[in-house]
Amino acid sequence: MKKFSLAILFFATNLQAQEPALIDIRLPENAIVLINGYQMKSTGPQRTYRTPPIQFGITYYYMMTINFEQDGQVFQQTRKVECIAGQITLITFAEIIVPGPGAPKKKVPEKKS
Repeated sequence: MKKFSLAILFFATNLQAQEPALIDIRLPENAIVLINGYQMKSTGPQRTYRTPPIQFGITYYYMMTINFEQDGQVFQQTRKVECIAGQITLITFAEIIVPGPGAPKKKVPEKKS
């Protein structure tokens, strides 16, 4: 009987276990990043964000928006980002959408090494 009780306790503890997820993004170096409407302070072409601890077995979602200016035009793109505890989500903002209804897509130029 004790073995059964320990197994239930172990299973219940694991269901409540939490760990952060990581969001790793590639984007234009001068982009401003907002996650769920809050502006992030980091800069550069690659950024990593850590979520608060989230429960294993549940998928969480964050709304990520980037804004940046290039050649006098302001670009913006928003994505729904899926996060799972203990995992890394890689997001690449390769195409930026010009603001406005029906706006064409513009490819972000890549840096030459």
